[in-house]
Amino acid sequence: MNRRDFLLRLTGSVPVAASVPPPAMVNRSRHQMPVQSIRVASTPVDLQTWRLTLKDNNLDTPPTEITLSEIQHFPSHITPRTIACIGNPLGGTMIGTASWRGVRARDVLGNKIPFGATYAKLTGHDGYQTALPIAMLLHSETLLVYEMDGQPLPREHGYPLRLVVAGTYGQKMVKALTSIEWIDHTFKGYWESRGWSDDSIVQTHAIIDPLQGIFPQGQSIRIQGIAFAGDRAITQVDIRFDGGAWIPTTLNQPETPLAWTPWFLDWTPETSGTIQIEARATDNQGFTQHQPSDGTPNEAFPNGIASIHQIMVTIV
Repeated sequence: MNRRDFLLRLTGSVPVAASVPPPAMVNRSRHQMPVQSIRVASTPVDLQTWRLTLKDNNLDTPPTEITLSEIQHFPSHITPRTIACIGNPLGGTMIGTASWRGVRARDVLGNKIPFGATYAKLTGHDGYQTALPIAMLLHSETLLVYEMDGQPLPREHGYPLRLVVAGTYGQKMVKALTSIEWIDHTFKGYWESRGWSDDSIVQTHAIIDPLQGIFPQGQSIRIQGIAFAGDRAITQVDIRFDGGAWIPTTLNQPETPLAWTPWFLDWTPETSGTIQIEARATDNQGFTQHQPSDGTPNEAFPNGIASIHQIMVTIV
């Protein structure tokens, strides 16, 4: 497998030009890490000609076209959301949080869905395709967004309009959305047809921020990270040292479970040597993360990573 194919498998993103580098690995707190993007349309969108086109190929009717200004006339909502790539490796950086502004998809589309339609086939400006059940498209937390962190969507995040869906990985959140086709059957898009999860439901998981360097015995160290479970709230994060007892951490609960939950624990190591630190998350449905027993615990394919994240630190 060559490097480009490896990166595509790793990230769960549509192929991009070979000259586009993978996301940078940044040494900073994950609490400030922005949403990353790998799939970028090869040609920019012209807002003057852009339209969101609604189609029903089962009926002999012309498509409906909606402009961005028409969409922006609907009541807007601003909300923090975390977006994670289904191909994010264990402890990876392909996850981020931003403040999104948009309108509820059901406000714009609710009265335009023909009788008998069960799925919405979604297509982006770059030709990327996937599908959502109509019920998920009309969920109150599914948004058509046009701003990110108070600014118009940048090109790499789907200018001028993208979908943000609660509870799924990024593969369902089509960027630079150009058309919605109402269909009465399932449809597997780019990644689903290659074996990735069609439901694309986010797995409950915790991630530990990297700890750089060597630490002295007897000095307090702050261990921190984030936990995320899609549309399920994180209720507890525990860590343990060298396979010992699980210790609860302190959570900084977000205003919505649709954004990640930062957590931390201040720890003073009493012994020297190399120590393994693990973190696990529990969600509000009572699920506690555990190591999968399917033989490939650290493999994101096909449902997203579920393994317990672990790091090693050196104490002297």
